[in-house]
Amino acid sequence: FDGGGTFFENDMEGPLTPKGAGYALLHESSQRHGGVKVTRGVRDIWVVFVSSRRIPKHRAGVLLPHPREQATRLKIQVQLLEEEIDETSTSTITTNYRENLELRLRYLCLAVKCNQKDEEALHQLGMVLHKMNQTDSALECLRRSTELAPNNADFWGNLGVVLMQRQKERNKTGSGNSFEGDGDEAIADCFERSI
Repeated sequence: FDGGGTFFENDMEGPLTPKGAGYALLHESSQRHGGVKVTRGVRDIWVVFVSSRRIPKHRAGVLLPHPREQATRLKIQVQLLEEEIDETSTSTITTNYRENLELRLRYLCLAVKCNQKDEEALHQLGMVLHKMNQTDSALECLRRSTELAPNNADFWGNLGVVLMQRQKERNKTGSGNSFEGDGDEAIADCFERSI
């Protein structure tokens, strides 16, 4: 569709326009609002009423991005916190890092639940699970992302890194038995595909 959007009474900034599929608009039910005319096509609107005492007060409405986009934004915060942890390891930074990582995990799980063929969300989810030491789940997500996007070199490279790290951990602990598809040949194949 073309056009559309939502305007709010006494809001001088103009209407909020939809950015595309997968976005939502959140506002208090008491706010008087109306729709902007759709100029072409059909715009389906899904209305959900939620009761909450903890929704923060914002301007008239808030556009909420797709869960994968929200997780991508959190990725930058997590990376900055990782750099701070490397420099100084304070409990506040470590707690913030863990909380951001867990929040990113929730958004990515929601994104994958919305679209099980979202290779980017699966890849990001695999990398977050890897950082949380959930290697088997991480490998499952990373493998699925490479199946969906077999020409993505970054996906193959990261799968190879996680496989190699798991192999090193197993060698350290003496549990060197590798599962089918986890050995040196699989790692070499991943790195070859990442070039």
